Parts: sequence; structure tokens; C-alpha cells
Amino acid sequence: RAPGGSSSGSAAAVSANIVPLALGSDTGGSIRLPAAWCGVVGVKPTYGRVSRRGLLAYCSSTDCVGVFSRSVEDAAFALGLIAGYDDGDATSSQECVPDYLSMLSIPTNDRVASINVEVDDDIESVVAGASRALKADACDSLSSEFLRDCAAAYHVLAAAEAHSNLARYHVNNENPPFGAEVTRRVALGKRLLGERHAEGLYERAVEVRAQARARLDDVLSSVDVLMLPVAPTAAPKLNAPPVITKEARGSLARDLRDDLPRDYANDFLTAFASLAGLPALSVPFGRTTCGLPVGVQVVG
Repeated sequence: RAPGGSSSGSAAAVSANIVPLALGSDTGGSIRLPAAWCGVVGVKPTYGRVSRRGLLAYCSSTDCVGVFSRSVEDAAFALGLIAGYDDGDATSSQECVPDYLSMLSIPTNDRVASINVEVDDDIESVVAGASRALKADACDSLSSEFLRDCAAAYHVLAAAEAHSNLARYHVNNENPPFGAEVTRRVALGKRLLGERHAEGLYERAVEVRAQARARLDDVLSSVDVLMLPVAPTAAPKLNAPPVITKEARGSLARDLRDDLPRDYANDFLTAFASLAGLPALSVPFGRTTCGLPVGVQVVG
């Protein structure tokens, strides 16, 4: 089975009890998706909460360093150690770091809103159980169309920034020493920033990002936590093509149909938090009928 995104080695190591904790980087879901598919806890902190110094930049405006663990307590402990301002990273936050571990023992009456999306029946059943456990209300102001547009905008911005960040590694105008997928994304970014797309998709993606941030700020002024699945399916077999649900399709997605990375479907439910710089946590909550782990995502 596929272990998830680009930080899946860390997730697999924690899941296999090789290590109790591991670091990962989340750009559009690369901590949360592996955590969900490997059955461990994964936290993507608020953008800037953890220094990115030493991290090879992919999409600088959404890259976050986070933690994999086997419990929320361990994740809180680890995040408390690595969070904080770093004068070597201009984007790191100067906000003080709270004691995350002690905060877990404080009773809360958080208002939880569940975002309803089309997913596999097994995933839907597990998320419904989490919704009941957290006494979540339905979030009517965030639709699948909103998530879809965020995912499409994220992929445009990520590819463009990947080209800007990684193209300098080209030697004699040849491709840099990256794997095929990274090389393809750099090439995609070059296309998106070229004359054919420069005045269209990139500017449109920037507008979608601003609109998404404003909308999420508004929603999170009336609720404390958003809850939804991490992925529309459990871990697929290796090399299986992604399953894009009908809700992941739409006008902006159609515009990008020739350019979309193969994992577009996997980022459908995670990219919106990255686009807005919000913290998100993937927690294992159950299993499918064939025993695969299912992660539930909470966004603050």
C-alpha cells in the first residue's frame, strides 16, 4: 500500500515502531496524508510556527515543518520543543510558544463544525463517528466547491514556487538531480509562469488564495475547529491511479486538467488549510472494513 506523501518515510517509521517521533514537512498535506494512511498522529503547525531553516524549499509560502507520533501527547511534547522564533528564518513567528502538553489537560467547550464531502463509504462512516464524538455541527458555509478551488489554486502556486526555488539547481540547462516527479513539477511551474499562462492561472490562483483566507477567517470567528476527512480513500495499492471524486472536479480544475499533478485527488481535502496557513492535525480514529487505518483531520 502507498504510505502517503513526501514525508511518508517518517510516518512509516513511526507506524512500524522504529522511532517514537519523526519530523516531516507539509506543503499541501504531506504530513497529514501519510499520518492518515499509516495510522499515526501528524500535525502541521501554523505557518511560521516552526523554523524552516535547513529545509530545502519547495513551496515557500506553504512549507511547514511538523511532527509524526503515536499519540497526540507525544506530538504536543515534540512541537513544544521545535516551535519558536528563529532569526535564521524571516518567516518564523515571534509569538510566544505555549505549553502544548499542559494544555491537553484543560477542559474545553470547543465549537466543532464538520465539513461534509464525498468520500468512500468506509471513510464516511469513521468520520461520522468522530463527528458524533465531538458533537460537531454541519458547516454549511464551506462547500466541496470551496475545497476544490483551494486545491487547484494550491497546485498552481506550488508548481510556480517550485520552479522559482528549484530551477537554480539546473546544470548546463539540464534537469537537476531530482526524481521524475519533482522534475515534472518544476517543469509545470515553468509552464505556468510562461507567456501562455502568466496572466491567467497564476493570477487567478493568487486571488483564490486571498478569498480563501478571508472566508476561513470568517468561519473560524464563529467556530473553533473544523473537522473533515484527510483523504477520500484509505491507502491505495502502490502505483494505483488516484480516484478523483466528482466533487473534486469543477471549472478551475477543468482549466488545469492537462497540468494537474497526479496526486491532485489526495490534496483535495488538505490544501485549503495550507493555503490559509492554518494548523491542522490528523488523528487515527478507526479502520475500514478491510483493516486499513482512517485519519480524521481537525483544523483550527
